[in-house]
Order: sequence, then C-alpha cells, then structure tokens
Amino acid sequence: MNLADVQALARQGEGIDLEFKKSTGELDAAARSLCGMLNAGVAATVLFGVTPAGQVRGQQVSEKTLEEIASAFAKFQPAVSPSVERIRLPSGTDVLVVSVAAPKSSVGPFLFDGRAFLRKLNTTRAAEYDELYSRFRDQVWNERSWDSLPAEGVTLSDLDDDEIGAAVADGQRSARIPTGSSTSKADVV
Repeated sequence: MNLADVQALARQGEGIDLEFKKSTGELDAAARSLCGMLNAGVAATVLFGVTPAGQVRGQQVSEKTLEEIASAFAKFQPAVSPSVERIRLPSGTDVLVVSVAAPKSSVGPFLFDGRAFLRKLNTTRAAEYDELYSRFRDQVWNERSWDSLPAEGVTLSDLDDDEIGAAVADGQRSARIPTGSSTSKADVV
C-alpha cells in the first residue's frame, strides 16, 4: 500500500470493513471495530492518522506505538494476526494501516478484551448474547455437535438394537424417516 492507496481509502469513507482513527490514542475503539468487522465476516482495516472526515494527517509512530498495537491484538480471542503497514507522509508523520484477513467461515465469534462486537455499516457496538447466539448457532451446531463427530473405536456390536429401533420408529412418527424403513443395525448404520 502507498500514499495514493491511503488517500483513495480516505475518499471512500468508513464502512463495514474500514474505520478511520485520528491516532493510536483511540486504539481500544479501533480494536473493537476490528472485532466487529471480523464478526461480520469481512476483511478488516483501520487507518490510524486519518480523521473520521477522511483527512489524511498522519501521526508520530514510535516503537512504543507498535508495541501497544501488539498488546491490543493479544486481547483477541481467537487469536488474529494483523498486518501493520507504515505509510510515510510528506510531513514526516505516518499513517498506520492495520488489516486483518476475512475470517474462515468456521471461526468465530471473535472477542476483544472478553467482549464480542458487531459491525453494521460504519458503526460498531457491543453484541448482545441473543445476537451472537443466533449468528453463530448454525455454524457451531453443524461443526461441533456431538453427532457430527466420528465414533472412534465403536463397532456394530457396541450399538443397542432396541435404541436403534426406537430411534427409527420416532423418525417414522415424525415423518423424518420413511414408513417401513428397516430397524436392523446393519441397514441403519
């Protein structure tokens, strides 16, 4: 990324995947926004040294500044690996471009400092339990439910004939299993 890219982003304005902060003095707010972006399933970018109005001003960047950014990212769960780029301005200050790749669909929810955040358009807010639950319920159920896990070391002789018959009968009563289906272990499994 170069200065022209930063200026183009600044003209574009904030959105679901882009946030501007005047300086890293707003690091916690920026991290909350990044968390919300990740929970929205998008690549996340924050520009430090750009005002909310899109003015590219830059800021002084020291080793301590970069250490503070690293410390903030240590508060993410699951862990995220940001990309941090320094873009030098003619004034001698820098714009810091902090980006995190879009999460894989099987990851989430993301937390920052023990809280989940959600991003909608260009705003970030703390997530309520019900919102998180409904957003990630299907993902968690499909990927982590006990019945989707392999039954390592289990053989056909370990299965209970009566329980299999009862499960098939229940499935037939609720029309999830066709009437007349076999209840034999060998056929069901």
